[in-house]
Formats: sequence, C-alpha cells, structure tokens
Amino acid sequence: MGHKPSGDSPAVLSNLYTGVEVVSADTSYADMNGAQLGRGVSMAGVTLSGPSLEENACRVFGTLADGRSHSAVLASLSSSGRAFDKPGDRHVGVELADGWWVKACISDVDDQPAYWCCRGAGREVAYKILTAAQLDAQTPTSAL
Repeated sequence: MGHKPSGDSPAVLSNLYTGVEVVSADTSYADMNGAQLGRGVSMAGVTLSGPSLEENACRVFGTLADGRSHSAVLASLSSSGRAFDKPGDRHVGVELADGWWVKACISDVDDQPAYWCCRGAGREVAYKILTAAQLDAQTPTSAL
C-alpha cells in the first residue's frame, strides 16, 4: 500500500463498517511549516492491550499539530464474536452524514469531550471541533 499520510492524528475506520478496526497513524506532512520533517509537534501513537491476543482494545493517542493532546480507546473486539465485544469511544472512526470524519477525542470543551473532525477533497482538508452532544445529534453514515 505504501506511504499514506493521515494528517495530524491517526485515521480510524470504526469496526461498525467492516467488523474490524482499521488504523493508519502516518503523520508525515501533518504540519509543513514545522521543522520536524513536516510533522511539526504532531505525534501519533497506537497501542493494543488486553488480557489476551483474542481480547484486546486499541488506544490511539498523541499530539495534534497545534499542540493539543488527544486520546481514545476503541471498542474491545472479541474473537468470540460481536456479542462479546466491549464498547469503546463510539465517535472516533465514524463518518457523519455530511461527509465529516471524527478523527480524535481532544480535551474537554465546556465539561464535555470534544472531537477533532476532518473532511477532505483532493489534497485539501478542513477541520472543525464538535462536542459529544453535537455528534450525538448527527446521523452517522450507515454501518453494518
């Protein structure tokens, strides 16, 4: 597949769409004005942890290009089937009906979790912040 930059935070595709989670954490070109090889201060991390190889959860975390921290634990997907999955952050990795993708959970805004969202066309990307309440009021694209 090769080099697929995902901006200043990991690109996540929720397990709601395919039954598995897909995560790309290449932050190359996240901040072309930054002195750190086009990354600026952005940093992305991905960890998998749990009691076994068959039962674990993915955590995506790091620092956005503007210096804000982000972190989300995704659903714990059980090898025994969906009935045994444990919920995680229900917003990260979801595409909204208007084409915006929820990329990262950032620090609270007015005592609510806030989410870093993006929408792209070609090489142009727009970003905005939505609260969990705003996301709950929106319709995600269809899932499994």
